[in-house]
Amino acid sequence: MGICGLAPNALRSKLKGVFGMNVIKIVRRLQAENAAYANGIKELRQYIESPKFHVDTTVQVSDIFARLQNVQDAVNSVDC
Repeated sequence: MGICGLAPNALRSKLKGVFGMNVIKIVRRLQAENAAYANGIKELRQYIESPKFHVDTTVQVSDIFARLQNVQDAVNSVDC
């Protein structure tokens, strides 16, 4: 048995489908997704650190969830 309990030929055929894709395209997509996540986290942090919360530190959970959904939507819309 090989890796993950698969015979070497079975493993090879499983990996062929994954690695048969254009690796450069995969890397570019992952980089774009990473940038979208990083940007979303930056914007969320700016929101939480904004003057709005200097006096009243309570944050509406629904606001955070909405902003997180915006981040997820941005990541899902990445097209390379």
